[in-house]
Amino acid sequence: MINYGAPLEVIQSLLGYEKRETTKIYAQLSGKLRHDFYSKYF
Repeated sequence: MINYGAPLEVIQSLLGYEKRETTKIYAQLSGKLRHDFYSKYF
């Protein structure tokens, strides 16, 4: 879901996690998407 632009908060809610940090453990961007975001913002 994160690779298709879903906000981390939505994923967090769907998974039932209370802490954002827990969600981040499992939410990793694919190599291409990470590169695209990096190119867009830096």
